[in-house]
Amino acid sequence: MSTASSAVPDGTRMTDEQLGQFTRRCNELKRRISEGTLEYAWVMNGLQRLIEGVNPFRTWKTIKLGGNTQSGMDGTGSGDRLLSILNFCDIDVSDLAEDIVRKMPLARAEAMIPLVLVSGHELGFNAPATQEEIYARARACGLDVVPAEVGPQLRLQYKQRETGWVAIGMQPVESEGYMRILIVGVAEGRVTFLTAVESLNDWSPEVRWVFTNAK
Repeated sequence: MSTASSAVPDGTRMTDEQLGQFTRRCNELKRRISEGTLEYAWVMNGLQRLIEGVNPFRTWKTIKLGGNTQSGMDGTGSGDRLLSILNFCDIDVSDLAEDIVRKMPLARAEAMIPLVLVSGHELGFNAPATQEEIYARARACGLDVVPAEVGPQLRLQYKQRETGWVAIGMQPVESEGYMRILIVGVAEGRVTFLTAVESLNDWSPEVRWVFTNAK
């Protein structure tokens, strides 16, 4: 039975069990900061945002899914049509990415999706981490994976100028015997591309990921 003061309105006080859980979580944060698996500044910034009620990850871009990829009487999207649009726009699509685009489910109707761009460092990693670890941390921070269609649609709608790339935080898709995710980028400041890499890599904390805010 809780010993919290009855003067505190129901629903706002912390029970003994909740206090114990809170203390254990704080001790876990202290342990992980001490061993170097979490950055002190990241933890403190996150706590401050919680206190202030500020969303730590603001929308980076909002893009449209579906739309001009539709074909057929059933309203399902066509990967081949999407690939044709990518080719028409002179986007370099690797064979692996092409295979994934043909396999991925596409939106049945137009829909807008807000995207968040976040690095491994911003998720609190000091060292390389697996895709599963990154996704788990992203979910713990209120983010969620995006549909695979975000990859090609972002490449079409993101007028990227600078050299570099971002990883799509999607559920991996099997291609040539390996589970892979899509990468969107620009090589040498001029060649826009869409490619795919194995999701089981260890990912540098420098890598930037595309997620969405969880609903």
